[in-house]
Amino acid sequence: MEDIFHSLRLILLNSVPTFCFLLFLVIYLRAMYFQPFAKILKQRYEATEGAKKAAEESLRQAELRVAEYEEKLRAARNEIYAEQEKSLQKLDADQSAQLENVRREAEARIAHARAELEAEVDEAKRSLNSQSSELADQIVSRILEGRAA
Repeated sequence: MEDIFHSLRLILLNSVPTFCFLLFLVIYLRAMYFQPFAKILKQRYEATEGAKKAAEESLRQAELRVAEYEEKLRAARNEIYAEQEKSLQKLDADQSAQLENVRREAEARIAHARAELEAEVDEAKRSLNSQSSELADQIVSRILEGRAA
């Protein structure tokens, strides 16, 4: 049994340098490889996330600008529609005024034509009245001449 302990002691003594080497290797790799690698991965992640956040912010700003432009466009359209409505109302008022003027002129012409026509009718009636007396006298004289003959 002592041989076993002696063999075990030799194995442990021989394994101490290997264990120390492995411990040194783990500490060295952690300090020289894994920490810088983790740092690079962290920077890369932060850069990626920063780019994503910047892209999201740009997208949000673009959406705000689009909404602003749409609102300005809507306001401009409303203004144009209002101006068109005013123009149409003005045109309608102008046409109504012109139509009223034309109607008044037509009524004045009709009244003038009626007055002239009435004057002509009165003249014709007077002429017929005077001619009817003469015709009646001529008819009476012919009838009397025809009886006398």
